[in-house]
Amino acid sequence: MSSYKLYYFNARGSAQPIRIIFAQAGVNYEDIRFEGNDWTNKHKQDTPFGRVPVLEVDGVKLAGMVNILRYLGAKFGMAGKDDLANAVLGGASDYLSDIAAILSKMFFCTDADEKAKMIAEFQEKTAP
Repeated sequence: MSSYKLYYFNARGSAQPIRIIFAQAGVNYEDIRFEGNDWTNKHKQDTPFGRVPVLEVDGVKLAGMVNILRYLGAKFGMAGKDDLANAVLGGASDYLSDIAAILSKMFFCTDADEKAKMIAEFQEKTAP
């Protein structure tokens, strides 16, 4: 059986859908969470592209939420039954990735007026 290590901040964020897949599949994994300074000083240089989430599978590091979700979906029998079904699922996961990028920008925005503007635009245009 494979061993899995999930690397991410001590937050739900982009790693949460990955955690949900593990829970749904009933598969154990090591959930390695870190704070900001640990990320910069200890983990960032060990990631494939300097970003998280990263899933380590038997010593091989996979990068990117959508890539990891597709891998685990196929591995645990949660992928589509054929290429067309996988394309439909792929569209949904790409949309999720786009939404995550928008939400991340809003979360890290420090200007209150700009943040309010971003939230209003998200509610009116992206997810009405």
